[in-house]
Amino acid sequence: MAANVYRKPVSSVDATKETANMEGRKEIVVPPAIPTKLQQLIYAFRESKALFAACDLGIFDLLHESDAPKSAKDLSSRMSANVDATTRLMDTLVSLELLEKTEQGESWLYSNTEMAKEFLTKSSPNSVDGYIKHSNKLLYHLFGNLESAVREGSNQWMNTFGQSSEDIWKAVYNTEEARLRYLGAMHSTSRRSCHAVVTATLCHVVFLFFEINRVLPRICITQH
Repeated sequence: MAANVYRKPVSSVDATKETANMEGRKEIVVPPAIPTKLQQLIYAFRESKALFAACDLGIFDLLHESDAPKSAKDLSSRMSANVDATTRLMDTLVSLELLEKTEQGESWLYSNTEMAKEFLTKSSPNSVDGYIKHSNKLLYHLFGNLESAVREGSNQWMNTFGQSSEDIWKAVYNTEEARLRYLGAMHSTSRRSCHAVVTATLCHVVFLFFEINRVLPRICITQH
């Protein structure tokens, strides 16, 4: 036997109040989309750290030395790393267009992109691997204390590493091999801009010579 359910009749007054409440509710405001530039800035450090970690782990070099694309399992074994974490990192590198990913049977295989081959492998003459490792070891951590640097107006070596800059450099680059590696890192980045710097400097020098000759025409500039 069905139970009797009492339903309170809706009066015209109640209906009027409900209608008024509905009309009085604010419309849902959809917030503006976060600008693409701002999103890129927010997430940029994650992308940089993924690149730094890949170089430090030697992923690009291991793939370059292989005669065929490799699975994340193969690489994790050679790096003594966790398989799942290695897969996640390598998929991130794929999304950053630093690695390529192809399916073979039930496995996914990874290989370097052309950009990674040219700039991220140690054997390439255009490699920036050394500078990336320098950035990962020192600069990345220093920038973590940027707020303190702004407040104090001083460098953050002690706050970051608990040592002075001199002691840190002695510890990090205490061998001839390490110092040569650092010089190579600086060379790999500076040589891309030095041509423009030298050209600009020569232009200023030539302009200075003309100005000197205009103001002091009797001065003779000779080359020895």
